[in-house]
Amino acid sequence: MAKIALQDISKAFNNKIVLNQVTLTINGGEVYCILGRNGAGKSTLINIACDIIPADEGLVKYEDGQLQGVTLRRLTGIQSQFETLIEELNAYDYLQFAGKIYGMTKAEIATQIKVLTDYFFEDDKDLSKPIKSYSTGMRKKVMLCAAFLHKPKYMFLDEPFANIDPIAANALCKLVNAYRNENRCIIISSHDLLYVNKIATHIGVIEGGKLAYNGNIDKFRTGAGLDEDMLSYVQPKSNESFLLDQIISEL
Repeated sequence: MAKIALQDISKAFNNKIVLNQVTLTINGGEVYCILGRNGAGKSTLINIACDIIPADEGLVKYEDGQLQGVTLRRLTGIQSQFETLIEELNAYDYLQFAGKIYGMTKAEIATQIKVLTDYFFEDDKDLSKPIKSYSTGMRKKVMLCAAFLHKPKYMFLDEPFANIDPIAANALCKLVNAYRNENRCIIISSHDLLYVNKIATHIGVIEGGKLAYNGNIDKFRTGAGLDEDMLSYVQPKSNESFLLDQIISEL
């Protein structure tokens, strides 16, 4: 069964501690959404979990350590916060390239490209043009197509709702929920709490390098809204009220 276990993960950049002894487990059939302020370490945690960057301390285990190397990478789908596209290629060529890396057959690649582009794009007439001519939203959709291309067992989505329209965002929610129903592991970082509320089974709130909350979303919800729920774990600046008064007084 799909399972990711992160044990005592720590990471620092330029002597600044970003993650401090973070431990969590995601099982198949769960959508784990990581919340927190900008720079809290959400992307860092995802990048460590999918082996893009190493942890300074701690371990990441897939299925109790039974999956490693090429086998693991072919079971992993990643949509990074930063673009990983080849701008000179068009969407079809880029997705074919990605499919070959994942070891897919030509027939599998062709089928998946067709269904995914049909799913995320209203009109495919521009997909034959170089990616460098695409809008920000189109680029993001191509990255999402690449992440889902090989039907990965483990999915990592870093700010997947940023820069896409509400229609595409809701379509993505439906796809994530369909993946969850197939007992896949999905880890997402996002500030878009409207969509998080539609897909999350579990929530992690990073504050001060640690998990201020780690558990089921039903226990996280208070009925006040996810934004208020999160704020109960993320403390505002101690002088926030003073600064607000100063800003207003200058108007």
